Amino acid sequence: MLLSVFRGLVSASPSPLRRASLRQAVVAVATLWVVAAAWPAHAQQRSAPLPAGVQRIADVPYGPDPAQRMDVYVPAGTTAGVSAQPAPVIFMVHGGGWRIGDKAMGRVVQEKVNRWVPKGFILISANYRMLPAAPVSAQARDVQAAQVAAQQRASTWGGDSGRFILMGH
Repeated sequence: MLLSVFRGLVSASPSPLRRASLRQAVVAVATLWVVAAAWPAHAQQRSAPLPAGVQRIADVPYGPDPAQRMDVYVPAGTTAGVSAQPAPVIFMVHGGGWRIGDKAMGRVVQEKVNRWVPKGFILISANYRMLPAAPVSAQARDVQAAQVAAQQRASTWGGDSGRFILMGH
C-alpha cells in the first residue's frame, strides 16, 4: 500500500509539491517505525514516581516467559488481614494492538494508579507475549493466565478475588 502511495507522489518530473509530500511521508513512516520499535523499552523507562501511600510490587510472574509478568499497585501497608474488608481489584491489559506496549505505560498506568489506589482499589497491570512471536490465541491465554494468577494471589495483597474489574486500554 505504501508503495502505491509513493508511486502516486512520484512521477517522471515531480513537482516541488509532490517532492515535499514524499519527504513528509517518508519522515512520518520512519518516525512511526522508530517509535513502534522502541516502545516497550521507552514505556519501561518512563515509569513515573508513585504517589504517596502507594506501593508497587513489580514483575510478578504468572508464566515461564519473561513477558508473562504483572505489576501490582497497592495502598502502602496493605496486606492480607490488615484491612477490615478486602479491596476490589482492577486488572488492566495494556493497549498496543497486540504488537507493542508495556504494563508500565507511563501516563496510562500513572493516571489509573493516581485515581484508584488512593480510593482503596488494587491495580494490576499485566504484560503478555506479543505478535508476531505469539499468535493472538496465545495472547488471550496469557491474559487469562495472568487474571487467574492474580485472583489466586489477591488475598496476599489485601485484595478480594471475587471483586475483579477487567480493564483494557
